[in-house]
Amino acid sequence: MHTYVCDLIYEGTEGTILPLETVTEEPLIGIPPLPVNDTGNIFIQYLTHPPEITIRPRNLQVRANGIAAFYCAARGDPIPNIQWRKNGKKVSNTQSRFQVSGMDSAAGPNANGAVLRIDPVRAQRDDATYECIAENGVGDAVTAVATLTIFEDDQFKFLNFVAKTNYVKRKLEAGKWFSVR
Repeated sequence: MHTYVCDLIYEGTEGTILPLETVTEEPLIGIPPLPVNDTGNIFIQYLTHPPEITIRPRNLQVRANGIAAFYCAARGDPIPNIQWRKNGKKVSNTQSRFQVSGMDSAAGPNANGAVLRIDPVRAQRDDATYECIAENGVGDAVTAVATLTIFEDDQFKFLNFVAKTNYVKRKLEAGKWFSVR
């Protein structure tokens, strides 16, 4: 039996391991012999899985100077890396109000999760589309999108709210009194 240092080459959703050099001629206990093709080359099929988003970030509505937090999780083999983009541009921890952190344990086996936290949110600057991108080198990267809408304090007095009372929807105006009978 031969032991090899191998390189992994991905093709579609499957990968092929190609030997680079022989390390030892000694058999290894418990390791099955590697399959050899007609030309004497050893090939191993390594099954992989492209990334799949398992938890999508949700749209958020936040008051100005509040905190927004998006969560996204993806699985695959190898475990996907997750990045965040704001309006198509990469978000990183170097931006003072943005924090990206991992949540691997919450995502499950063969999965990765990430939180994008914005503190404090700024109206007009942070009103945007945020994108979770998961990639692992197998197949195409996958994305999930969420929108952050920020309200200024003075916008709340103009909002209309809908209340459900006795199965009848009644339109309420902020700052006005109402009673339910």
